[in-house]
Amino acid sequence: MIPPPRALILSPSASHPQDYGNRNRVWQVTNFIKSLGYSIDFLLYPVEAEWNEYIPPEAKDMQAAWDSFSVIPPSPGYKFHSRARGEYHEIDEWWDEEIGNYLRWLFTRRAYDLFIVNYTFLSKAFTFAPSTTTKILETHDLFTGRKELLAKLGVEPEFFYTTEERERTALERADIVIAIKDSEAEILRTWTEKEVISIPFYPETGKKPPTPTATGFEGLSIGFIGAGNSINSANLQAFLRVFDPQVRLYCPPLRLLIAGNVCQRLQVDNPAISLLGRVPNLADFYSQVDVIVAPMELSTGIKIKVGEALAFGKGVVSTANGYDGFPVLDSMHALRSVSEVSQALIQLAFNPQRLARLIEQSQLSARLAQRATSTALQDLAAKVRFRSPRIVMITDCPFWARSGFRAARLAQWAQLCGFLTRTINLYLTLPGANRAGENFNPLPDMLQIEVADPKSATFDPVQLTERLDAELRSLGVTQVMLSVDQPWAGELASELTARGHAPVLDLWCPALRTAARNARGSSCGQADFWIVDKAGGMLSKGELAEATALRYLPADLELWKKNPRSERLLLVSTSGDPYGIEAELSAAAADQGLTLTVLPDAGPTDRAEAMFAALRRETDTPGLLLAASTDARIQKLCQTLGALAEVPVVALKPHMFPLAVADGGGKIMVFQSSREFLPELLRHSADRDPFCFSSHNADTGWSRVWKIIERRVQAPQLVMLGEQREADAVTLGGQRDRGAARAVSPPATQAGDAMLDRAHA
Repeated sequence: MIPPPRALILSPSASHPQDYGNRNRVWQVTNFIKSLGYSIDFLLYPVEAEWNEYIPPEAKDMQAAWDSFSVIPPSPGYKFHSRARGEYHEIDEWWDEEIGNYLRWLFTRRAYDLFIVNYTFLSKAFTFAPSTTTKILETHDLFTGRKELLAKLGVEPEFFYTTEERERTALERADIVIAIKDSEAEILRTWTEKEVISIPFYPETGKKPPTPTATGFEGLSIGFIGAGNSINSANLQAFLRVFDPQVRLYCPPLRLLIAGNVCQRLQVDNPAISLLGRVPNLADFYSQVDVIVAPMELSTGIKIKVGEALAFGKGVVSTANGYDGFPVLDSMHALRSVSEVSQALIQLAFNPQRLARLIEQSQLSARLAQRATSTALQDLAAKVRFRSPRIVMITDCPFWARSGFRAARLAQWAQLCGFLTRTINLYLTLPGANRAGENFNPLPDMLQIEVADPKSATFDPVQLTERLDAELRSLGVTQVMLSVDQPWAGELASELTARGHAPVLDLWCPALRTAARNARGSSCGQADFWIVDKAGGMLSKGELAEATALRYLPADLELWKKNPRSERLLLVSTSGDPYGIEAELSAAAADQGLTLTVLPDAGPTDRAEAMFAALRRETDTPGLLLAASTDARIQKLCQTLGALAEVPVVALKPHMFPLAVADGGGKIMVFQSSREFLPELLRHSADRDPFCFSSHNADTGWSRVWKIIERRVQAPQLVMLGEQREADAVTLGGQRDRGAARAVSPPATQAGDAMLDRAHA
């Protein structure tokens, strides 16, 4: 079974309950990633007061919401909210090595497709993630200039404040940076070349306006709710210094209900103003108010309280700063000062018609905000998809068992692909296959597909291709590797290519080799892989990529590197020895007082597999390895093993004699037979002359294959959504569809959509 893609979330703020702005934001983004089909592992580095004093009951809610939930305990005596050691915080000044220790342990045991880190001061966490993991930084706020902003408010520096240069360091560690509003995104784009997405806050689903609570109050009910930070309290105190005397002067029919921890920092002496403190239920609070006030003259980030008010269907009276990030449709949404905010509220108290118009415009603004947030989240999904390619290996060989030469090759190929991106394995199980000893546990990313008997009337390669095509599209595949050793493998390759999958063909499989040769109209050489050109349609185009048979020495041949070289010669010979080379070399070895061990190949079928099995039984490291087989694959395998085990190897063609060879001084020597040639080989072998090692290299071809696959896997990242032609837009489901890049608006009536479009215009 193929598990879903996996995302790791690191946050200093809990996702539950959603009673603070930062918690709302963490919930919004994390839950959206979950809705895309990702499993979520949530890491909380607790810095909020209740988590530092006890484990709150909401921990159970977090355990239920995410696939796993873990808490990283801070180091003893660690002070997260410490003042800057210098004039400004260093970007990693609040970093706790306990986070790094946990991440180092976690990433060595589990692979993640996404890693989302909340707040720039925890961005060092990205340095522990592998390159195959897409790294997303959720900024929440800008911390450059925060110290100066607090000074303007007359507040001592608090929380985190740093400089542009240091904040740039955090941005460069990510692949994608999320800003909470357009104005901050524009600033971030001038600081980094990394992708920056603006995702304004709006609750995932519009909240139904609560039924008004019958309190007996007949006038205008105004609400404010906020956390007890200095920015909230300073702005609210500045507003109350203006609002309080105006209420006493005009005696308007209104009341102001203030909720949240901000009440702990306020003192009021006005019967029209009530401090409610922390409210257990937001809906109950909003049911008591007509409008929400956001009197923020100086602040950063987006006002979650405004998004909540709009979602609850309330009117909003705000300064321009307080409403920044939301569509302004009413003059009362973007007032210039707290004095104008105060005057607007008094006007509403005396003018019910103006109140009704404000509520209507605010509700329209809410729908636009919901649409903008939905579009931004879909943009994030598309960019994540571009950065989350897959490589899928389709094979009929249980290579994870590593029981033979082909299994060793495919296991090493799968490992190489795994360095690039997540590798999925589609294992084709044939009827009557020996399933004994097959252990699927080492391959969590594997899907087993039963294949009908190819000899039966029900078998149809086209139907098999259709099923594979459906699986590949559901995975959002970028690259397919095909290694199927069946007579119909060539037809399968052609069908997959026709559907746009452009597989890499393993030419060690005879049917695939034949298909490639027939398509090109010529020999495919001795290549291990044939890379099909995506733009080539059927198997008419493509490039050969020759690679060594193995990337590294299999474990059962490691003794060849550890044991000293013996006086024994090892010969891999063509079965039947029609050229008499075995007899000649045996006589030559006897002349030198050496032993020659002959490993005859297995004839026309399974030659490489049989030779590999025979070599595994030869635990003594040979002094010289001779490949005299007419099968080019055998020669290649011998060359590879020789290069990896540092054993001299020479590929002999039985019909190559007489042979002319130039020595180191340029003198031409002519050998009439292999019996004459062997003493010269032994002399060069004893001197470890490169002549006897051939020009073969253990890495020959693999680097080129690696670069080709990496280029093809990374190619979609170069095309960003919105820069593509509409016909090439990619939907979240992996299908190509016209218009997929267009934003999808939330359900609305035709009249409502028309209103939205006019308002947006």
